[in-house]
Amino acid sequence: MKKIVISFDGTCNEPEDAEQERGFFGLGSLEDDSITNVLKLHLMLGGDLKGSSAFEDQLCFYFSGVGTYGSKIQRAFNAGLALQRLDADHIMLAATRALRAVYEHGDEVFVFGFSRGSALARQFASLLQTDFPHDTPRIKFLGVFDTVASIGIPNLNDKDKPVSDVVFED
Repeated sequence: MKKIVISFDGTCNEPEDAEQERGFFGLGSLEDDSITNVLKLHLMLGGDLKGSSAFEDQLCFYFSGVGTYGSKIQRAFNAGLALQRLDADHIMLAATRALRAVYEHGDEVFVFGFSRGSALARQFASLLQTDFPHDTPRIKFLGVFDTVASIGIPNLNDKDKPVSDVVFED
């Protein structure tokens, strides 16, 4: 049994400008004070920026946030609108493929997310039954920071407005 950690970063968050070094016990660290807590967790749990992990029994996957893929124009468009068929779908597909490639029955899955990445983390966790119908991975821990669910085209119909001001959908 192994642990699988999947981390979704927030809008426009990526580690591109940071330099990675191996620290104590082979764990990664970055020389950049502006990186997110999701990336810090990914590195502290043994992940790195090259897609490998420091531990054999713990695999870590990190996904940059919405608005970090494509050309500068695509990035700006995706960051502003976060349409489901653009970066969000790309990130969800990549995360599902990563889990499918390594998951074995009994593995523990830990999912983290920040901002729109936490909305993706929640969506990812809720879609596991659909994506893995015969052996659904169990989420051992879902850690989300500041969920921002502004993905897709907003529904401005008054009939569909929630009764409460706070709504989280999975």
